[in-house]
Amino acid sequence: MALVQIIIPAYNVAPFIRATLDSVLNQTFTDWEAFVLDDCSTDETPQIVLEYTNADHRICLVKNETNLGMMANWNKGISLCNSKYFIKLDADDIWHPSSLAEAILVMEKDPKIGLVLGKFKEIDEYGNIDGSQAVFPDFDLHNEGKFSAIDLIKLGPIGMFSYGISIQGILLIRASVLERAGPYLPFLWGDQEMWFRLGCHCAFHYIPDIRYFYRKRQGSSTNLLSNDLAPKGFYDTRTAIFNHYLKQNLLTKSEHKAFVDETTFIYN
Repeated sequence: MALVQIIIPAYNVAPFIRATLDSVLNQTFTDWEAFVLDDCSTDETPQIVLEYTNADHRICLVKNETNLGMMANWNKGISLCNSKYFIKLDADDIWHPSSLAEAILVMEKDPKIGLVLGKFKEIDEYGNIDGSQAVFPDFDLHNEGKFSAIDLIKLGPIGMFSYGISIQGILLIRASVLERAGPYLPFLWGDQEMWFRLGCHCAFHYIPDIRYFYRKRQGSSTNLLSNDLAPKGFYDTRTAIFNHYLKQNLLTKSEHKAFVDETTFIYN
């Protein structure tokens, strides 16, 4: 069994999947296996992935019999993994070659770290890099990159999503922490909710270098931000996070009420 298992949910990503898999193959850390979960693509995605599985036994194609949808496909990926470390890589994003190696060094050094993320930049459909990248809170700079999601939650419904954890750049997750947190929930931004839920059970570490390239393109979930589902998505994600932190006794009842009331005022 590999030390790191990677799930790559895929649906109609034929123009991008080669670059994503190449970035996995180019990792300086090599003790990994990757599951590409094809969710009934209608383009050439599975055929392209088969080229890679035939060339490298560490890559496995899993073809769903029916279209599961985004979150259910992600959770299927979790069910396949039994390694020490886990990560989901979107099928159109790209890693820097040292991403896994640096993240594993952090995890192995400090067992209290459950999630490692790095600075990212956005790329377009053609791979061009723009100037966008994560902004991280000042408090992580005073502790060699280690910080708490609880501190972010205390910033309230708007402030909690002001930093890069709410977008992308996730490099590695400790599987034991993921097991405690549970599966992805069926929200529009269920991955963001998951990252904060993990933060109930571990510390986070930020690598202050560009280690992730996050693709923005037509048809991706990123572009749902401007549609009619966005208000409900923001509301559901925030209230689920606040409810979970209350259950874990990481928010007081008064803090929880204030944050939920503010969220309700903003998005309803």
